[in-house]
Amino acid sequence: MDPIDKKQLKKLDCPKCNRPKLRYAHSRDGVTPDGGDGPDRDVYCDNCRSNLKESDGKLQAQWRQLKAERTPAPVVQRH
Repeated sequence: MDPIDKKQLKKLDCPKCNRPKLRYAHSRDGVTPDGGDGPDRDVYCDNCRSNLKESDGKLQAQWRQLKAERTPAPVVQRH
């Protein structure tokens, strides 16, 4: 599983309502911000109010596609 950047999370669509209003859930203990920094953080949708996990298959697929689009292609030198 690839950890999702907090700034890029807003660009991903919610798997349930298909709208881009996701954010990391606030910590329950008040100590660790943004749902913690563990391997599987909680994600919250502001539109449909659903709770998701960062490891959700649809979120990970969208994240990989977004990363591929913003990563430049390798430079190939031709002689």
